[in-house]
Amino acid sequence: MPSTAFAPATTGNRVIVGPTFTAFGFKCWYLVCFQDAIVAVRQSFPKTVALAYSTDTPPKLYGYKRLIWDLMTAPGRRLRRQIPPSLQTIPDSQLRSTPNVVIPTSQVRSFILKSGNLARYSAPEISLELNTGKKLIYGIWTGDFERVCGQLWQMYPQLCK
Repeated sequence: MPSTAFAPATTGNRVIVGPTFTAFGFKCWYLVCFQDAIVAVRQSFPKTVALAYSTDTPPKLYGYKRLIWDLMTAPGRRLRRQIPPSLQTIPDSQLRSTPNVVIPTSQVRSFILKSGNLARYSAPEISLELNTGKKLIYGIWTGDFERVCGQLWQMYPQLCK
């Protein structure tokens, strides 16, 4: 059997959270959560555009509006199904290398999960408050918020607020 250049990935110790958005939606990230670190994996700009228009719960549209919506969001929905399984199979050492951003959980003071229901135009967000006082804010779709909160509470119950 031919050998590969990468060690096999361990899949039971990571949770994939995303897609999340920063910089007013111009940057898309998937957060790969380990017990000892959080790895932010940035997506390319074409993937960001495709994911920005896709949601798991489509609006109620009929006729030609539905057809146009399906044509616009099909690539993003396909990426939503493809990216998390591919991140599950990437070896830990490759995920923790550059250009990905690695944040050790020892440096995270808390996760603040905001539902975005306070104002009409506010979106849900995940704020990582670091021990240095810096905050990293990731926006998330409303339809994904409950699932993401459950994943983060399961992985980091002592850090979530």
